[in-house]
Amino acid sequence: MKMCMSMFYNWNKEKITIEENNMVIAICDDEEVIRHKCSKICKELISNYNRSFEIIQYEDGKDIDREDIDILILDIEMPIVDGLSVKEMLQNKGIDTYIIFVTSHDELMPEAFGKNVIGFTTKKLLDNQLKKILEKTIKIASQNIIIEGIDSKYITYIQADNVYCMVHLKDGTHKLVRSGIGNIAKQIEGSGLYKINKSYIINFEYLDKINEKTVEVDGVSLPLSVRLRKAIKDEYRKYCRRNARFLNGRN
Repeated sequence: MKMCMSMFYNWNKEKITIEENNMVIAICDDEEVIRHKCSKICKELISNYNRSFEIIQYEDGKDIDREDIDILILDIEMPIVDGLSVKEMLQNKGIDTYIIFVTSHDELMPEAFGKNVIGFTTKKLLDNQLKKILEKTIKIASQNIIIEGIDSKYITYIQADNVYCMVHLKDGTHKLVRSGIGNIAKQIEGSGLYKINKSYIINFEYLDKINEKTVEVDGVSLPLSVRLRKAIKDEYRKYCRRNARFLNGRN
């Protein structure tokens, strides 16, 4: 995944880098005509965006060889490794690729629900349905930013550590970055990250509960600014409306 970099400086005149991904869209279908049709729809849609995209194609689920795919347009039925198996593989590896399922058989759709499955389209209605679903998926995927090499979708929360910050990740690890929390806070609007007090930024994707004086994020209790509590709840509601049920499989 390639990066577009945005540079700014903290009060110590240290250069801070926050990057934006070039978005990778993959199409996986055993029918060449469907792959080409999906590719054409993708190219027409992405021409409206002021960012870089990469479109790649696969003939079968067994051919998928990258873990940096942002959006996967995925056939449910394929001869060797089908779409449902690909979805399970991605989930088991903890890869947060957003999936749009394509099928010729409506009756298979209930089996395909799951985390990061954004929607479905039938092959006979591809021209009408895919553009709308893909537009929604790009909007969701575009919320992610890169903070000093770390994709925000893997960040549970960020904690101020003197003039630097400790970034806590969903796999339980953490990383010290040379950025002040104030400078990071200036760059996160619309990303799903939100500053809850002077020392913490949380990722709404992993928010479990908002209490009177704390929030629970991925099983960790963090202090909440009482003054900001209403604003945080309002922003979280907006975040949930934007993302519907797709993130974390929550309804």
